[in-house]
Amino acid sequence: MIRRFLKILLFLNFVLTLQVAAREEVYLVPDRTNCVSGDTIWFSTFIFNPQENYRQNVVHVQLDKLSGAHITKVSIACNGNSGTGYLVVPDSLSTGIYVLKAFTNIQKDTESTVVHQRLISVYNRFETEIGRITFPDTEGKQFEKPEGIEVRSGPRSVVGSRQLNFDIEISDELRENLEQLFVIARLADPVSENFSQMWIDGQLSDESSSFMPVREQNGVLVTGKIYSPIDGSPAKGAVVLLSISDTLPYLDYCVADDMGRFYFYVRDAYGPGSLVVQEFTDQAQKNKIELFENYIETGALKTADKIFTPDERTYAEDMIKAAYFKRFFQGYSALASDSFSLYKSFPNPFYGPPTRSYYPELFIDLPNFQEVSREILHGVQYRERRDDVSIRLLDEGTQTIFKDEPFKLLDGIPVFNPGIFTDMGTTEIKKVDVVFFKRFYGDLNFDGVMAVYRHQPSLSWIELAEGVELFRYPCLQQQKEWNFRNKNQTTEITPDFKKVLFREKWNDIPSQKSISFDASDIEGDIVFEIIGVSKNHNLLQYHRVVETK
Repeated sequence: MIRRFLKILLFLNFVLTLQVAAREEVYLVPDRTNCVSGDTIWFSTFIFNPQENYRQNVVHVQLDKLSGAHITKVSIACNGNSGTGYLVVPDSLSTGIYVLKAFTNIQKDTESTVVHQRLISVYNRFETEIGRITFPDTEGKQFEKPEGIEVRSGPRSVVGSRQLNFDIEISDELRENLEQLFVIARLADPVSENFSQMWIDGQLSDESSSFMPVREQNGVLVTGKIYSPIDGSPAKGAVVLLSISDTLPYLDYCVADDMGRFYFYVRDAYGPGSLVVQEFTDQAQKNKIELFENYIETGALKTADKIFTPDERTYAEDMIKAAYFKRFFQGYSALASDSFSLYKSFPNPFYGPPTRSYYPELFIDLPNFQEVSREILHGVQYRERRDDVSIRLLDEGTQTIFKDEPFKLLDGIPVFNPGIFTDMGTTEIKKVDVVFFKRFYGDLNFDGVMAVYRHQPSLSWIELAEGVELFRYPCLQQQKEWNFRNKNQTTEITPDFKKVLFREKWNDIPSQKSISFDASDIEGDIVFEIIGVSKNHNLLQYHRVVETK
């Protein structure tokens, strides 16, 4: 009944989102337009939608090849209509031009959706010679240059200092029209300056359509299909379970539709999670389960080979050398992205408060589960008959033994083969929760629950379990502070090879602002890019190249 009610709510959500999906637009503002493989791109996103009730959302940002092939993706939770995040460029990515795309899930529901794409040039840090590059042969658009912004060089610093000074003036008329202002100063890459002001509009292809276009808020929609591996026919009506091992285990279920498709809305989960997906059945599990990758498809861009000019080659080689020396002088520290956290709304597991909790380690050493159940787990009936193992629980409501197996869990993961517990003794088991009553979870019902937790939880047993699939799935990105400093953190004798020199966000727009930052030891001109978010939900873009030679 609860599942049917949720489906009704999702359907109503679907009808409402149809009215706004076509008009929703997502823009991406990266802190750079060029980088070296292994660098981290920090970005801001903006969601523009005419309906204020739909401003909070989850934005997906992906890095693609010009051919449309996917490389990597992150999902961030926005605060209101804007959000920030980062994307780590793979260290092995070859030299070339790549595409950054940002989208929301409901945008995949309408063919009229426009994806505003940004280009970025990447130089592989292991290459020694760069002579040509595949370049996009397509036209883009530029946003309106705002009237009322001026950037002037300020007073020069003392001789020998790295510090650069600039004055930014903003007219009162423009200030009244702006909600936010981003100021970015970075090195000018001769290659990426060909497209640094360009936004390329992409149209959705048929592969992008979503069969459940719900609006994601503080969570991600996990979708997939279940089907017969023999003939590929969909397993219509199959009950699919999704579980996450944790101190308080997470469980959800979904009934596959006519196409064998299922969906789970995982809220408040951050980082890459180990999701276990399986069919809920006591029969031999022979169906195959796959998860869909949540990418957006916009097709390939037209390309043409481009031979580097001397200035372009020199800059690229300087970037690669700088990447080497930066690691030599400062080492390399990757952002920790492997941690996973799941917000817990309730103090008890999904199966509710246990009737009994047993701690076998407090008792004498017992070598296997049969001895544990006999000596410690009173009310748990464990039987071995030849190669067959069965478990039954006491029903304290009727003071009889349940006829069917209980719902069994190992470290929070549902288990349908009771033989997995056979060799577990008191040295391995940390705790056993037992529910000696009938339990209901949505439309599902269990003849009691037995949950075994080990001292050292592991999902390695899944590799040998038939019908159980383990997926490493990227949930929401953990929020991190950039900790960017507009001043060099190195000593005067230590080189600094940064590519982004200055970045700040102003919510309170000043009429005049003096800024200063330290130059990089990589030679090159400086690009000033000022992105303004107007109150009528438009982006304004100021772009100026300051020569330093």
